[in-house]
Amino acid sequence: MMQNTFEEMREQIHEIRNLLGPIDLKLDWLDGKITAGRASFEAKAADLEARVAESSLRIDKQWEKISEQSDELAEQSERLQRIEQQLKSGLPRK
Repeated sequence: MMQNTFEEMREQIHEIRNLLGPIDLKLDWLDGKITAGRASFEAKAADLEARVAESSLRIDKQWEKISEQSDELAEQSERLQRIEQQLKSGLPRK
């Protein structure tokens, strides 16, 4: 009787192992896919961060140029106003 119980337990353990085997394989496969996906995501994120940093630097440089040109334009505008004033004050009045 005891021998029969041990034999049943051994068979149940064997059945459980047979059931879990494919699950282990699937979990290993999923783990591999997740690892590969994470590596791909991290590489793409790093590339995106580098491109954003590069674009930001270009934008900063363009902003500097715009700012300089704006200052130059303001100076030219002031010069033009002074010249107009000088021309108006130098013209005979009617």
